[in-house]
Amino acid sequence: MATLKFYLNSRPDADGMSCVYFRLSISRSCVLRGRTDVKIDSKDWDDVAGRPKKNVRVLSEVYLNAQRRLPMIESHIMAKCAVCNDVTSDMLKAWIVDLDYPEIVESAKSETSNPVFIDVFQMFIDDRVKSNLVTASRIKHYTMAKALWDRFELYTRRRRRVLDMSLTDIENFRSFFFDEHNLFEQRGKKTVPMKKWEYVYHDYRKIYCYASQPRSRNYFSVTVKLLACVWRWASDNITPLRNIFAKFDKGREVYGTPWYILPEVRNKLYQATLSGELSVQRDIFVFQSLTGMRYSDMSRLTKANIRGNYLEYIAKKTVNETPDTIRVPLHPTAKEIIMRYKDNSRNSLLPFISQQKYNDDIKKIFLNVPECDVQVTVLDPKTRTERSAYLHEVASSHMGRRNFIGGLKENGFADEDICSMSGHSEGSKAIARYRTISDDRKRKMIDGL
Repeated sequence: MATLKFYLNSRPDADGMSCVYFRLSISRSCVLRGRTDVKIDSKDWDDVAGRPKKNVRVLSEVYLNAQRRLPMIESHIMAKCAVCNDVTSDMLKAWIVDLDYPEIVESAKSETSNPVFIDVFQMFIDDRVKSNLVTASRIKHYTMAKALWDRFELYTRRRRRVLDMSLTDIENFRSFFFDEHNLFEQRGKKTVPMKKWEYVYHDYRKIYCYASQPRSRNYFSVTVKLLACVWRWASDNITPLRNIFAKFDKGREVYGTPWYILPEVRNKLYQATLSGELSVQRDIFVFQSLTGMRYSDMSRLTKANIRGNYLEYIAKKTVNETPDTIRVPLHPTAKEIIMRYKDNSRNSLLPFISQQKYNDDIKKIFLNVPECDVQVTVLDPKTRTERSAYLHEVASSHMGRRNFIGGLKENGFADEDICSMSGHSEGSKAIARYRTISDDRKRKMIDGL
């Protein structure tokens, strides 16, 4: 299998910049070398990785140029190697000067009036981080979407500039989004990219298990919303753009009826005997079920958020649209949990952990309390068909929020009243999905026949 590694010329030029060379290893007996026209300051170069260093403080134009172009050069050469049995130095020279390579070079040039979309995406993320107006989980979603687009461009061997992009690019992204898992194969017990596509995943080795799985249409709709958000930001802040997403059919998000546990099941869970960390996270889960908070908001709570018998906070997700203070009366059990974990040496209200660990612990909690581990009907997001599952299989941090909303809906409270404590916007479709008729009411209807 061919491998390619970049390295620097040992002699920098008059400006202190070193030219980037590459070594292409076809086999033990066939090693070829070549030169790129990319230059970089040696202090910004990682000799071991053969790449520009990560987390460089000063992002110079030369650095960004190298970071952007080297993966494209690598993908171009590796794609050529994948379809050739014997590679010679003459063939390598021809590859560098053939029609594909000038496109790569041209596409990598920096033009402030027509920037590369992947660079705009990073600028957008940096802007959102600096604003401190979006949650860490939302930043993570942006970063994952950017990584998806990056792999798409590596796969197609072309960087897109914003003024040159069209509806066709989004359609091609759709194909890659749903077909990416087909680029992987099983080798022994490991799932890895096919040799032909290994260059795409050079910087994405940690996401094999994620990228090798089929994706849902809901996830695609959400991802395209994020791309469209970046596009609008670029049009407002960098250069006016025509809205190529306006006529694109991303599909609508489809979700089943929200499932949740009723107060009597929640109380059983609270009274169940658990030990260690599971006991702590069970209490936090019950607290969330009594306050209806998103985990991103709940994990930011401090003692200052408690005002007498009320919990007060501003939902970070909607702070730009409805920055209202949400005020929730504290349930006696919620007060009990706060007192149980009162700790003056800790700034946070409760001993919160990362959301992923919290998700994992919630599943373990239901598995350890069988009487609460009920079956629910869920909509499979990939096939959009219904299936039955136990709570220990599907429960997550958002379930506490659903328990709160579902319990209030069961008691007949109006949507606008629930929104005042859940942080939903008035008329929210998410709240409307909880509009179900209880089994007791259905039985009474049938008895009246």
